[in-house]
Amino acid sequence: MGTGATLINAVARGTAGLLAADPGRSSAADLDRVRALAQRVSVRAGRVRAGGDELYYEVRGSGPPLLMISGGGGDAGFYTYPAALLADAFTVVTYDRRGNSRSTGRHAAPFDMTRQAADAVAVLEAAGHRSAFVFGNSGGASIALELARAFPAAATGVIAHEPPVLTVLPDRDRWLGAFRAMSGPLTRAGGASAAMSVFALTTGIPISAYAAHPAGFSARSGANQRCFVRTEMYPFVSWEPDIDGLADSGVPITFAVGARTRARDLYYGRPAAILAERLGAPLLTLPGHHTSYFDRPEPWTAALRTALPTAPTPPAVPTPPTPPALPDQSAPPTAPAPPDQSPPPTAPAPIDQSPPPARPAPPTGPVLPDQSALPDQSALPARPARPRPAAD
Repeated sequence: MGTGATLINAVARGTAGLLAADPGRSSAADLDRVRALAQRVSVRAGRVRAGGDELYYEVRGSGPPLLMISGGGGDAGFYTYPAALLADAFTVVTYDRRGNSRSTGRHAAPFDMTRQAADAVAVLEAAGHRSAFVFGNSGGASIALELARAFPAAATGVIAHEPPVLTVLPDRDRWLGAFRAMSGPLTRAGGASAAMSVFALTTGIPISAYAAHPAGFSARSGANQRCFVRTEMYPFVSWEPDIDGLADSGVPITFAVGARTRARDLYYGRPAAILAERLGAPLLTLPGHHTSYFDRPEPWTAALRTALPTAPTPPAVPTPPTPPALPDQSAPPTAPAPPDQSPPPTAPAPIDQSPPPARPAPPTGPVLPDQSALPDQSALPARPARPRPAAD
């Protein structure tokens, strides 16, 4: 299939997806609730100079840092809804990539993936963090992968959602030819808006996603078409990831693809499975399509949250060794009774064994009285108690 046929086929397939009903999208009431939450969540905005340009960034929430990198269009507003929903557990950092929206673009061209990764690190450091878990969608997923390879100390982990790395496809040549046509002849003939319209048709993103954009996002992203079509689009799809470098980085990487993208076998959803297989990495399925964080933000973010790290648990205080069991102190053993210090009982006075006084001998020698009739000697007064020695 030639370049023209590839492009026509992609547009036809994408248009069918764009017009098809998306039963999984959030209701108007659900979207209004998320919009209201996004208005309530505090946003701390800042700017940082990096590589000759000034980058605009936003910070929401508190907790472990989560850096979210956008793809084509490069606006922090891509993640307005998930950032608000995740702010209860994470410090979410988003930013406008160089050349897009509120960031300057004096050095946006020529596009360089490592320079883009360095920008992300500069934003992260400006927000007060040396490292973070990194999420990227589309071209932002490719930047997240390059960040892991080139700056592994800055990434505690990466989720790469639908990176459009067409160089890993078995039919890469025809796809690269189609994108050369969009960014070259088509752009020269009809301008950036014409090329952008054709590209949007190839993605098959449903109309509901565009209708759910956050306030102010559409106006800003419309102004980014020229940067995307002329500077970023072809470099994104023609990037050659360093598979060995990613494997050697030590950064845990998860690839992700939307369930709707996968079911329709769209070209930009196929590289995730191929890269996951080459790296032996997990492949996560998220709800919906390429940008479902717009039109189904709550289920999409809930699914993403399951793959994000939780707040680190502080180390447990070491448990001291158990001392040997002591005798039960609740009832101390009864001490032996001290010797009785009371005076010994008074011994009865000995019976006087001395002979009775001599009596005049009767003339006839009368019989002596019966001794058993003598008074009871134990009834005599007791001996006074011996004084008890004073206690020490």
